[in-house]
Amino acid sequence: MQKSYSECKNLAQIYKKVTSGIKPGSLSKVGDSELKAFIEKCLVPATERSSAGKLLEDPFLKEATPRSLNFMMIYLSVCLNTKNGANSRGFINKTSSGLKG
Repeated sequence: MQKSYSECKNLAQIYKKVTSGIKPGSLSKVGDSELKAFIEKCLVPATERSSAGKLLEDPFLKEATPRSLNFMMIYLSVCLNTKNGANSRGFINKTSSGLKG
């Protein structure tokens, strides 16, 4: 799996892309169109993005398999943590995210 914004060489380049609304290049490599559409819903500017509760009610998540959910959560954690300046690995703690297992 490729990290989001891996095309950037430093944090300044990532910051510029994120603040300009440019999505990560790795998004184009997501093969599943439904997964990609859901990820794109999560990556819109915060002022336009649905609440977490509403996103959790999305039909994609209601119909998703445990395997596709795991992949999606890892991908989103990398995207969102990179945007928030989290650690270089970009992964979230399962307990703090509300995930189990």
